[in-house]
Amino acid sequence: MVILLLDINLSEKSGWEVMEMIREKNKLVPIVIMSGHKIELSDSLKSYDMGATNYIRKPFRVEEIVAFVTSLIARTYGYMDIISIGNCQLNMSSFCFHTNSKVIQLMLNTLRI
Repeated sequence: MVILLLDINLSEKSGWEVMEMIREKNKLVPIVIMSGHKIELSDSLKSYDMGATNYIRKPFRVEEIVAFVTSLIARTYGYMDIISIGNCQLNMSSFCFHTNSKVIQLMLNTLRI
């Protein structure tokens, strides 16, 4: 399960260049473009033309991003209460992250994006 949150303004390449490289290999992975620079209509249209799933303007609220990503996961992959990758698990209902023998309670007000 993959969702890519991609900023347009990267140091080495633009987000559009990265998205183009990804789209050459995978047309289905959801890509959400994020940008904080002066927004032009042409930027969002270019993103959609290149295959972006959505375009989000900064600043944004963390709660909105969490809700959006949760909804996108449900629509793309089907709802999953527990997401497992390797030895890590994220419980979407309780916001508990489990890895090895550690349990971390995640809180929205501590996330920084």
